[in-house]
Amino acid sequence: MFLRSFLNVVENPRSLPTFLGVYVLFWLLWHHQFLLNIGAVSGGIFERIHTAIVLENSFQYILVLGLTIVFFVFQFSFKSFVKSSREYVDKVDREQNDPLSESIKHNDIEQLVLVLESLQKEIALSKANEKKAKVQVKEIMKKSLILQTKLDEVTADFEILKATK
Repeated sequence: MFLRSFLNVVENPRSLPTFLGVYVLFWLLWHHQFLLNIGAVSGGIFERIHTAIVLENSFQYILVLGLTIVFFVFQFSFKSFVKSSREYVDKVDREQNDPLSESIKHNDIEQLVLVLESLQKEIALSKANEKKAKVQVKEIMKKSLILQTKLDEVTADFEILKATK
């Protein structure tokens, strides 16, 4: 329940900040003295900026860039956590809200048993047909041998008649 509420809040953010926007924000926060110097110095805008840059000891660009990168790494990690949490919550919801899943599984098992029983019947029928076919083959072979024997006798008689003429 808590995870679902948390996801509803964090999955609907407004437009996410861009890298450059976050960098400028961190830079301004880090160097707030720079903004104060621009406001305190008199003169034109270019003179104020130049004086503020000169009065600032160091701008520490690398440190601000590092903070910006760390911010985006945390943001990416957070998004990944939210995505995996959403997938988990959706999976749990699907499993809980699917009352047919048990009956479907039960029906699948029943269908499988019915298919196996019908296959057993078909196998038994094919074995019976095979036995019948073997018996028929034996009978045909028996008739064929009888006919062959008679043919041999007739041929022998024909040869004897031919030899006597």
